[in-house]
Amino acid sequence: MTFATIVADITSFVQTHSTWAPALAFGLAFGESIVIVSLFVPGSVVLLAIGALIGAGGIELWPSWLAAVAGGTLGNLISFWFGRHYGERALTMWPFNRYPETMAAGQHFFERWGSWTVFLTRFSGPLHGVGALVAGMFGTPALLFHTANVASAMVWAFLVLAPAAATLRAFLPA
Repeated sequence: MTFATIVADITSFVQTHSTWAPALAFGLAFGESIVIVSLFVPGSVVLLAIGALIGAGGIELWPSWLAAVAGGTLGNLISFWFGRHYGERALTMWPFNRYPETMAAGQHFFERWGSWTVFLTRFSGPLHGVGALVAGMFGTPALLFHTANVASAMVWAFLVLAPAAATLRAFLPA
């Protein structure tokens, strides 16, 4: 089963069963925000497709947006907790120990940008959870993390859902 097939199947399911759109938005955002799991979840791509279905009608934007915000926030929280719990020992665990250069680059990015790392990595596809992991590893205060986490989830969810919805609505007859 290819990536394109998975995306097409999920999109077809949402088109047929629109009441499931918020639950899928939650699950996709959740999976895409957990470090390592994010490598296997086509969250942003499917959420863009859900945005297009919102534009076509039959699916409301705000319930799916809220669900994506909640899923993304919770997924990043798990990554943050993992980093906080294991600290720098996480660097010795699989798969992080297989990519020391990547982890060093993440640490350097965090040292430069601080809690903004959580916000910025939200928009980097499979790196969603890495910013939260690094923030946890290096002791970002919880309030700073939660602020960046929730704010980035709100902006990200809107940016993946709303543009496709607005574009499609502009081209469909009223």
